[in-house]
Amino acid sequence: METFCNRMRAVLLAILLPAFQLAGQPDNVLEAIARLAGAEDIEALDPSEVEMYEYLADHPLDLNRSSRAKLLSTGLFTPFQVASLLDYRDDSGDILSLTELSILPGFNPETVRFLAPFIRLLPHGRPGMPPGDSSSLKSSFLSRLSVRNSEYSWGLKAKTAFGDAFSLCGAASSSYSDPKLLPPSAWGLSSSFSPGKGDLRLIAGDFNARFGQGLALWSGMSMSGFSTLSSFWKRGAGLSQSWSYSGAGTHRGIAADFRKGRFVFSSFLSFPGLRNWCQDGKPPRISFLPAMNVTWYAKNGQLGITSFWQSEAIGGSSNGIFYQAGGKVATDGRWSWRGCTLWWEGAMDCYTQVFAFAGGATIPLGGDWRIAAVARFYPSEYSGAFAGAVHAWSKVSDEAGIAFGIEKRNIGLTVDLAGKRSDSATRQAKILLKYPVRLTDDCVLSFRLSERYRPYEPVLGHRFSSRVDLDWSTAGISPLYGEGDGDAWKSRFRFESLFSRSFAALSYIEAGRKTGKFAAYLRATVFFVDNWDDRIYSYERDAPGSFNVPAYYGRGVSASAVCSARFRFGKPGGRTRTLRIYSRASILRYPFMKEPRPGAAEFRLQASLDI
Repeated sequence: METFCNRMRAVLLAILLPAFQLAGQPDNVLEAIARLAGAEDIEALDPSEVEMYEYLADHPLDLNRSSRAKLLSTGLFTPFQVASLLDYRDDSGDILSLTELSILPGFNPETVRFLAPFIRLLPHGRPGMPPGDSSSLKSSFLSRLSVRNSEYSWGLKAKTAFGDAFSLCGAASSSYSDPKLLPPSAWGLSSSFSPGKGDLRLIAGDFNARFGQGLALWSGMSMSGFSTLSSFWKRGAGLSQSWSYSGAGTHRGIAADFRKGRFVFSSFLSFPGLRNWCQDGKPPRISFLPAMNVTWYAKNGQLGITSFWQSEAIGGSSNGIFYQAGGKVATDGRWSWRGCTLWWEGAMDCYTQVFAFAGGATIPLGGDWRIAAVARFYPSEYSGAFAGAVHAWSKVSDEAGIAFGIEKRNIGLTVDLAGKRSDSATRQAKILLKYPVRLTDDCVLSFRLSERYRPYEPVLGHRFSSRVDLDWSTAGISPLYGEGDGDAWKSRFRFESLFSRSFAALSYIEAGRKTGKFAAYLRATVFFVDNWDDRIYSYERDAPGSFNVPAYYGRGVSASAVCSARFRFGKPGGRTRTLRIYSRASILRYPFMKEPRPGAAEFRLQASLDI
């Protein structure tokens, strides 16, 4: 009966929301990444996070065929969402539309719309049947070479997977600042093995560990402040493989998780000092970090317990005396009821014996309006090591704050008030307002205003930023979900100003053409930034895996051209091979400076092959 009701509800939603499947998928993958990650804007994203999502955009995940291990390994879903998805798939069979996916516990129309670029829904079997045989060997290879003036950098990536049972991936890169091209200055390696039905998963190498709200264990991207309501709570994905060039912020060691009914047991042993010894040339100071997590998943929520401790060797070698450097025990939960969501996490620092807490709620008001509030308390004695909870300053420690937000579709206002626990005079207030206006079906005008006020800083107390974007696309454009599907001509004009130490401004215009096999864009930028404290960060289009957010400083102009092409080889109905080629050329000059300043010219070529 419940299965029948779910099916009927999906049919009704499909009738009432016909545009959901037709024009809802965001063409701009980075906009979708920012929404899923809860980032303030594209410029606030973490490069390793973007690498993961961009790979999924090029290799969409088949939700009807993928096993539990495959779903979790992407880091795209929380364990609660995975459990909900698998339960529904066992009871009702294949998910046939995005509308149907949106009614599952843990999902909603907004989340599903932004998941759309990274997933696909193909029919495979009847209700209760296993997802089918996906045991095929697939490989991906990527190489890039960059030249800037007389400097060079390079990057290589490779991944091989045998269905959902096994995967091996590695990456290596150098930077412009390296004295030599070889050996690579950063590298990462990871493998995953999941025998049988996928209830057990083993990982060796680099991996992410993200649990609860990030008070105890959260590797990778950590937000500073609040932007949209989706940034008020974290979507802990548990253990997942890492496939970034550097693996920075991840754990390096061995890990495993196991599912038994509604419980998931996760544990790992990482070696924080190993990466420094392998890549940075530091003395081989060996350290150990064992950790575990147990999470119980119900239909409307979850409860979890996380703990870890770290030991390090005193002395210049691994033969030193080991001592406990720190550890934490945390409990977290999330519960949803009639559209309301409550989440929390409390953690104890075992070394200093202090308690930290973060928790909040999201409440629908009707008419697409939602409000959210979250409070946090991190004592000054609380260690921020390996934590990734939301924070206003540089780490998850010595801070207390409260944040509020109200949102209607893509119109949002957030306010964050925070202060230092160790110094009552150190306080901060951040306000962010976003307001898009749809001028026509092809044109959207967006306003963004932000203010950061720090009364304890006499010179840089205020930091006010205003931004105006005018987007146009012949494929249609929505204020909430970006551009429509299909071939299109498109353009964006931006003007951004900043008041802090002095006045700074940046403006650019970008125009291009995209089709299913080819895309090309031209951009011109002019900027006036006289003080480094007033620098403006602005994302520039680049090849996947090369996340480019330069800090503009000085008085100058820049121009860039980006092209991409995709070629497919193979017989119809047989196995295909896909070759993607990207190129980017840019130039930077400072003609408005009183004192001459050297410019830069850069060219980047990247190729990837899927077989």
